[in-house]
Amino acid sequence: MTGRSQFAIIPFVCGQTLEMRTQAEWEEHYQLMKAAKALADFARLESEDDVEQFQDDHSDFVPANWWVKSNWIRERNLLRKAWMAAFPADLALKLTTSYLFGEAHLLASAGIPAEASNPIAVQMVRDTLDYFEGRALVADFRDGT
Repeated sequence: MTGRSQFAIIPFVCGQTLEMRTQAEWEEHYQLMKAAKALADFARLESEDDVEQFQDDHSDFVPANWWVKSNWIRERNLLRKAWMAAFPADLALKLTTSYLFGEAHLLASAGIPAEASNPIAVQMVRDTLDYFEGRALVADFRDGT
């Protein structure tokens, strides 16, 4: 291996410094690559058969009760649009506050198991997401609290 290929390998193996990556850094890198693959696989979904295979391959991608046909198609289309536009800020905000990420996060934050089938809790989460979709969720500290 000579020439340019060495310059491509060094940052991959060493990271930002010239020290070898630790096992923890390799694990983190692996988890990030696994998550990127899951996101890419989701963006490629076309049919209900694809969805079933995706659920088998990535069972922890979203809560099981999230897989309503209109949701996954809507979220897939939003992800594709953001991806094709290189994730501009407005689409990235809309995507990160959408059902795809928001429902799983809110359920986990509320201590509701991802596989919960409580329709009232799920509807409350969805109502919250409908209200906040496309808006930044930022604390307001003007009152001193």
